[in-house]
Amino acid sequence: MKSITEYMYYLAHGIFKKVTKTKSDLYRLFSATGKILEEQKTNIFLLRRQSMILTSKGKGLDKLGQDRRLKRYDGENDEQYRKRLLNKFEVAVMAGTDKGIIKALQSLGYDKVRTEPMYIEDSSRWAEFKIFILDGENTNALQNIDVIKQTIMDVKEASSLPTLYIEMNAWYLNGDYNLDATKTLSTQIIVGKFK
Repeated sequence: MKSITEYMYYLAHGIFKKVTKTKSDLYRLFSATGKILEEQKTNIFLLRRQSMILTSKGKGLDKLGQDRRLKRYDGENDEQYRKRLLNKFEVAVMAGTDKGIIKALQSLGYDKVRTEPMYIEDSSRWAEFKIFILDGENTNALQNIDVIKQTIMDVKEASSLPTLYIEMNAWYLNGDYNLDATKTLSTQIIVGKFK
């Protein structure tokens, strides 16, 4: 079938098809309403795509985030935001654990993350832990140190004190550290303790 008009006429009972299409009042009705229904079908398919996280784009994705109380960060593209939205429930379930922190940072695009408790080095530092982000050439990650800190603070155990280490090549850390992106550095930056 080429159009909704043709399809609707095809579905009509045979008694209505005794005359030719051009003389059929039913075909004329379907021709008039077919264009409207075609537009509505397009709108319905668009609405269906925009109502799902996996297929939504732009403002539709923002609306889905608003429904889930998760705002888009400045500079965050649709793919990064989609990844955070899809991981929100899992991160919330694991909040307060090492796995929760790792999952939250992975939802920001940092695939290589690990944590280490500080009590291994010093037993008096039982509430402290280190977070290592191995950045390397990760261009799909949201590169904003304030967002990273806030994400960790939202997910960590309330009584714990994190220290963030970023092992990286060249990366710009939102004004705290300016590294020339043209040079390849191999260093570990201790961002420090934060509350």
